[in-house]
Amino acid sequence: SGPMWQLVLTLCLRDHVMEKQQADRGVSSKGLDMFFYDPCTTHLEASILRGHFDVKVLDTNERGRRPVNGRPTLFFMPHCPRKLYENVVLTNWGEALERVILVGNSLPS
Repeated sequence: SGPMWQLVLTLCLRDHVMEKQQADRGVSSKGLDMFFYDPCTTHLEASILRGHFDVKVLDTNERGRRPVNGRPTLFFMPHCPRKLYENVVLTNWGEALERVILVGNSLPS
């Protein structure tokens, strides 16, 4: 299904970025945080994401207001309204924005 392929793509991107970080630094990387929120996520799906893919599944809707706290963070946000993207950017405005990786739709002007 579409959502499954989107998740697979995002997991591959995360792994690629982590490998690149390790190669660039020549040392082991701390990793790349990946957060997931969908109000329709079941307990089983959340358990699989957490246990098998090391994805941080959010229990509450933060409306895109998650600070990256000094670590590179991948935001997987397909089909989200523009306001959510704006909230991620505004929440991490400044130096932290360099550590934000957004995966989502293109935004028409």
